[in-house]
Amino acid sequence: MVGMTEDEIRIACLCEEVQTQDKLPENIQRELTRKMQQMDYYFDSLDRASVLSTLQHMTEQVRTVSSNRDLFVMELYFSVCAKVLSYTKKAGLSEDGALHAGVINLYNISVFTSWEDAFENLIHVVEQVFAHVDTTIENKNEDVINKVKSYIKNHLDGDTSLYALSNHVHLCPEHLLRVFKKQEGVTILQYINDLKLAQAKQMLSGTDMQIKEIATKLGFTSSGYFGRFFKSKLGVTPNVYRDQKRS
Repeated sequence: MVGMTEDEIRIACLCEEVQTQDKLPENIQRELTRKMQQMDYYFDSLDRASVLSTLQHMTEQVRTVSSNRDLFVMELYFSVCAKVLSYTKKAGLSEDGALHAGVINLYNISVFTSWEDAFENLIHVVEQVFAHVDTTIENKNEDVINKVKSYIKNHLDGDTSLYALSNHVHLCPEHLLRVFKKQEGVTILQYINDLKLAQAKQMLSGTDMQIKEIATKLGFTSSGYFGRFFKSKLGVTPNVYRDQKRS
């Protein structure tokens, strides 16, 4: 003790007492354990707000724990880290993406001065993971939409039903509808009708194809159905539109 400072002597003498005082109460431990277990559901359901609010609540609770050897907080922290790592893997992040987000360094708690710092860093890492997932999903959705649009363009005279389109890109119809509307700003039906109208106008003004032939190429069951569709969009029949363009 001769070689120790006054603060070191005080800390050594009161170490056991301090560790006892700053332990989390059992009711708080049970609450945090329950919240930690709920995070599996939050990650699986992509409930990001609940994930982040839960982590923020944990951060506020553990800031009173000064011992970096507190077994409960250590178990809590590493359990959450395991869930983040599992979600990162399920989300398909590459090793570079995980490294950039900071997932790889989560388990090195020696770099943190307190549990509060460790949990605040955990929140930052989760936000980065979500950002990478958003980018990945956006890229995948863009690829899906491009495939759908290409399929529609090449099959205007055939089956462009939602069932056919969803089978083509291997997505459930409801999800495809949401993704397409979000990406393009219009429904799939609106997109198909706009494309049919644009091609109908081009064929009427730029070719001598018969109305019946144009209707067939655009997937209409009859020239009468095509005529009603065309008039509902432009207010004139296909023949009148063609005459107007030629004159």
